[in-house]
Amino acid sequence: ALPICLGSALPTATATMSSDETELAVEVSEQEPEPPLVDRIDATWPEEEEQSKIMDCLNEICEALVNTGYSVLQMPLQEGRGEEARLNAEKLEDVGWLRAEMEEAYLGLENMTRIKDMPIEEDEAPADLSDAAVPELPDVAAKAEAEDTDAKSESSWYDPDLYGSDSEPEEKAKEEKKIVRKKDLPPDFTSLHALDGQLLSVAQVLSLSPESFGAYTAEQKTLTYLRVPHMAEGLSLVGKPGKIDAEDAGLGEHYLTFLMRRKLCMFYNVEGQGVLELKFKSPDAEVGPCRLALRPGRLVLFRPDLFQYSYRPEDDDCLVMQSYILDQQTQQLQFRSLPNPPGVQGCDRVHVKSMTERFPAGCDGCDMTQALF
Repeated sequence: ALPICLGSALPTATATMSSDETELAVEVSEQEPEPPLVDRIDATWPEEEEQSKIMDCLNEICEALVNTGYSVLQMPLQEGRGEEARLNAEKLEDVGWLRAEMEEAYLGLENMTRIKDMPIEEDEAPADLSDAAVPELPDVAAKAEAEDTDAKSESSWYDPDLYGSDSEPEEKAKEEKKIVRKKDLPPDFTSLHALDGQLLSVAQVLSLSPESFGAYTAEQKTLTYLRVPHMAEGLSLVGKPGKIDAEDAGLGEHYLTFLMRRKLCMFYNVEGQGVLELKFKSPDAEVGPCRLALRPGRLVLFRPDLFQYSYRPEDDDCLVMQSYILDQQTQQLQFRSLPNPPGVQGCDRVHVKSMTERFPAGCDGCDMTQALF
């Protein structure tokens, strides 16, 4: 039995933390935990576009939009179509109209993609994209040398003293075949136009119930643009901000009109996987940010007037098609310069840019100053 001594001083171990370790511990404790990844589907778009199934799908979409402000729709995607669309999208040139001032409105926060315009007209290109083996034609000298080698190797009376040591029988040279990869073929936008047709079909159905996403009427669907990852975190490939010159006439009016008219964002993840994070713009929102898992064929519909969003692809083999549904345009915006500033002219005037308050005796406001006196 071990004796128990009440009140005896037991040896204790003490640990000290440096200032750097203390700051690191405070920073880790203040960091908010990342919200869980949500993998949900609110509705499935029918492969056979029957009216009854489409209306049932519309009801499920509208119910999710009204309750949460966003809806996740699973689209039918044929095998191989997503990869074909991605390979052809990578052959397009990056857009030149997008400026850094507009990046957040069009692409969300922390953009990690390159932007390409959806081709409007189909280019003439071969429809067959299957991997084909094209033989490489040899030149005349190589062909003659091959024939000479074949003649010596096929002879049954081969004599090394006659032909020499360098003329031993050799196997027939195989013709080298060049494998044409899909990305080296001319662009074929058939798959891209078919997928864009799916977005158009969904937009036409949603126009029957514009109240579900806060619109008076769904008047127009914007042109679709394509997003391909560049996987350079923290780097944006969008054009730099600059002075608006004569070539940018009407750019500001067009941009503000787009901000006022956009009511629903259509975010179609065609190929690859990623995460779409939605965060309420209002600081008084009781619901925290939501991280949606993106799978091939997932179409996320959300209201840009309620949410800020950021898209993070998992790898570089991803393709996203994005478009917006616009409300009707009530008035035409136009910027113009006034010939004279407003108000009475010809008198001295003071332009006040800012004002501050200073109170005596260290008072913080009018109430404290009144209590002082």
